[in-house]
Amino acid sequence: MSGAASGIGAYSCGLPCLAGLGAAILLAGAVLWGWIWRSRPPAPEQASRETALLRHAALLGWLAALVAVVFLSAGVLVHQDAPWYQSIDPNENRTPPALYAIVFLCYPAYLAIGGAIYLHMRTRLPQMLRAVRWFLLVAVAAPFAFLPYLDAGLADQRLTVAEGLYLAAYWAVVALWLAGGIGPLVAKSGGAVIGLIARAGCD
Repeated sequence: MSGAASGIGAYSCGLPCLAGLGAAILLAGAVLWGWIWRSRPPAPEQASRETALLRHAALLGWLAALVAVVFLSAGVLVHQDAPWYQSIDPNENRTPPALYAIVFLCYPAYLAIGGAIYLHMRTRLPQMLRAVRWFLLVAVAAPFAFLPYLDAGLADQRLTVAEGLYLAAYWAVVALWLAGGIGPLVAKSGGAVIGLIARAGCD
């Protein structure tokens, strides 16, 4: 308990505040999911060109938000713990402060955004969803697999060879997530947008 208290003490917000913010994010996500579902069109595959463009633009916006949250947690928050790691007694068992922000803020954001992406595609882009469902699974689920194992100590400039290899492997996993999950979704949606714009120019 003392480790948790000392870790969370690095944030002035405190554990109850972080938990409350996480609950608020989940609640907002649930409201958003409900709105997406209730406002679903009766015949999504019979949309006008303008409507289809807006749907793909919204999808690309959701994907950008997911990438931003992942890189906030993986590339920013976890590195904020580097000075904290250097100042504590290495023999003490303490929880890194950034881990609280990742668990209580970023994970709810993953759920909210990932659910919104899925529902948006299911209700407005069903043909695309059928074509890229496995890429969508990778894009939405993968961050839950690799983010809990981040080691903020690797942000230290004095890396050993083993730590450097681990850091390289970790970012390789992130690159694979982008290439195998986010990339195909962006390519598919972006290609559809280009095709719609090209057809509009030919009319």
